[in-house]
Amino acid sequence: MFTRLLFWLIIMANLGGAAFGFLVYYSQQLSSTDPFLWLFVVDCPLYALLFAVAFFFRAEPRPRLLRAWLPRLPDLSPIWFLIFVGALKYGFWTVFVLTAYSPYYFTPGAGFLYAVLYGAHLFLIFETVLLVGRIRVREAFLPLSLAWFMANDLSDYLLGTHPPLPDSALTFMFPATMAMTVVFTLLAYLILGRYSRE
Repeated sequence: MFTRLLFWLIIMANLGGAAFGFLVYYSQQLSSTDPFLWLFVVDCPLYALLFAVAFFFRAEPRPRLLRAWLPRLPDLSPIWFLIFVGALKYGFWTVFVLTAYSPYYFTPGAGFLYAVLYGAHLFLIFETVLLVGRIRVREAFLPLSLAWFMANDLSDYLLGTHPPLPDSALTFMFPATMAMTVVFTLLAYLILGRYSRE
């Protein structure tokens, strides 16, 4: 069982990462993107923020006073499932891209930034284990997840809402990203389904 200190550290780490992504890393891209598409721009910060929310509501070590004050939520299992998939997918996507195209990112002026981002996204991947056994899973979540993340993929590569990428990567990363949507949705369904909370 997680201590309360670790519980809050995990939440604060995700909130800090989300704030950095929204306010620093994506600020220029957001300023030049139609606000209707902002939701498709801030993939990783969004899922870091949502993971903090999901972990807050699904983990056990919340202070008793907060548990008493919080209203009883409706079943948000479809949302928790999307958050799990999103954290896995975008964490892996970022680590993959930074590894595969490292000369583009790890330049003398930006190497430290991307080293920190690399570690942060590894953390985003591995922390998903904290939600295993805390989410009810249904077959209907599969088409919901596929539709949502494929819409995001289409926006990224057809409307240009993807993060900075070398031009040479676009032809490969479009189908690769859609493949990740399928793989991580199915993986999440299998993992969470095995330990589904009833």
